[in-house]
Amino acid sequence: MTQSIRKMPSVGGIGAGETGTCDLPRGLTYLTLMIRMRAVINGTEQDIPNDKWGDYLGEIRLVVDGETTYTKDAADIVHYNNHHKQAATPGVLNVFLARPWAQTAGGQDETAYKTGDGVSTFTMEIEQKDGIQVKHLSVSAEQAPGKLPDGRVLAWGSHLRVQRFRKQQGLEGVAEISDIPRGAYQMLGVQLDTDAIANSEVVINNTKIIELDKQLLANSYNRNKREPVTGQTFIGFDSGGRLVEAMPMAVQDARFKFDFTAAGNFTLYTESIYPN
Repeated sequence: MTQSIRKMPSVGGIGAGETGTCDLPRGLTYLTLMIRMRAVINGTEQDIPNDKWGDYLGEIRLVVDGETTYTKDAADIVHYNNHHKQAATPGVLNVFLARPWAQTAGGQDETAYKTGDGVSTFTMEIEQKDGIQVKHLSVSAEQAPGKLPDGRVLAWGSHLRVQRFRKQQGLEGVAEISDIPRGAYQMLGVQLDTDAIANSEVVINNTKIIELDKQLLANSYNRNKREPVTGQTFIGFDSGGRLVEAMPMAVQDARFKFDFTAAGNFTLYTESIYPN
């Protein structure tokens, strides 16, 4: 099936301190959303450099039928893309819904947003930082057909969900996070906006399934063809891009333990496959 890249409807609410909104058309399958932005930088109009997105944009959200399905700061989207070795182009921020680094075509498309049926509204929200001068802000989408070759409509179902949890670490030492929602979904991984972590553990139903120090974590990045990112920690459950290995969360107890070497506030993102 032929894929397309098309510009979406105009973004409303462009300007410093504003939240831009883009109503995304329904019918096709969304693989990637691309934010295109230019601003005045050092007195001249320029494309946003890849390492400066966090200076211009804050939180990016996707809302389907009134429910927020994706929440992540622009700077952390850049870190995530770098971790997965996705090349960057100045002035374009890629928000991946499908996973081009997965091992199979089915795995790549499993988390895409299928809007052929079962979706009434689909909106992207883009927070713009105070004090900036926006010259251009638009959204384009890489899309696939909303129907199979036999005519069957691809309806809303399994999709990528990214949730944000803000945490406070008052002292150095082990933080045990046990309030991540459990339910009938599968977790692909977690991302933390700090690398001040000596050891990481994941315990499910009193069984330790992951236990990594910094060197073993770096080794897991190498084995899974992913890139370390300064100031970030990634724990992936889809080894080598195998979605079949995502961690089921329909469990009685799930605990994430991180041994912090510095105190402070941090953000934890969960990346999951939700059934509907």
